[in-house]
Amino acid sequence: MRTLALPTILIASFLVVLPASAHAQYLDPGSSSVLVQVLLGGLVGVAAVFKLYWHKIRGLVGSSKSSPRDGT
Repeated sequence: MRTLALPTILIASFLVVLPASAHAQYLDPGSSSVLVQVLLGGLVGVAAVFKLYWHKIRGLVGSSKSSPRDGT
């Protein structure tokens, strides 16, 4: 059930933001700058989460080196 939740939410949100007419499809420079800011903010957010959970990710991959924070 969880595997279907994300695609369903993405498709539903995409359909909600679709413009209803051809007049609503015009993008001015302000709209495109907001889109660029959203994309860059998302990338920075993903990078921050990746940095915060780096040790857990490395543990899943199976790195054999001990971390200096372990004290071993």
